[in-house]
Amino acid sequence: MLAAVDGSGLLGKAVIFFRAHSDIARLYSIAVGHEARGRGLGEALLAVAEDIARDRACGRMRLEVRQDNAGAIRLYERQGYRRFADRPRYYEDGADAWRYEKALGASRSR
Repeated sequence: MLAAVDGSGLLGKAVIFFRAHSDIARLYSIAVGHEARGRGLGEALLAVAEDIARDRACGRMRLEVRQDNAGAIRLYERQGYRRFADRPRYYEDGADAWRYEKALGASRSR
């Protein structure tokens, strides 16, 4: 789990799952608080999540995103994620999801 914080508290978070003997990391959740949007935190959390996955010898990152979450879809596609499947009625409220994957190259310098 990653957290973005400042003096006011929690601004955003990301949760990554890893499975033994798999080179695929799963971005389970990423969220930025409404008041912290527009500051590049989502992109920063995603980049750090990818670096952690690379450090754990993962060659790919996968995620699901609501098909109606245009902002998140733009972020993922800007960062090189490619849609490869859909998941009808994936969310508890019945909303559909897109599945995305990104091949992880060499680590960024931190």
